[in-house]
Amino acid sequence: MLYGNKWVKISQLTGRSETPLRKRFSQLFANLGPWSEEELKRLMEAVRDHLLGQAEPGSGPTTIRKDQLYNNIPWTDVCRRVKTRHRDQCRMKWSVVQGFTVNFGASFL
Repeated sequence: MLYGNKWVKISQLTGRSETPLRKRFSQLFANLGPWSEEELKRLMEAVRDHLLGQAEPGSGPTTIRKDQLYNNIPWTDVCRRVKTRHRDQCRMKWSVVQGFTVNFGASFL
């Protein structure tokens, strides 16, 4: 590769912003097929670990506010744990999982 991961240099040469360039490039090489059971398991574990770290302390059962299920989840960290998906794919899959959970009452914690 001529410039590798030097997104600032590439953005200067192309006249495009660094973040969209990096995002577009990473999406070109993302795994686009269906999610495997193992990928879904890693996604759930990564999000679960984050949410449990954000849970409000107390002596009773773990309490997580509804807004915490959607807001401020570190998708870059989550995708590193999933290993085979882009952060946007992880975020979108989580939204699908949450929709299923809300509609059918499934639990992941």
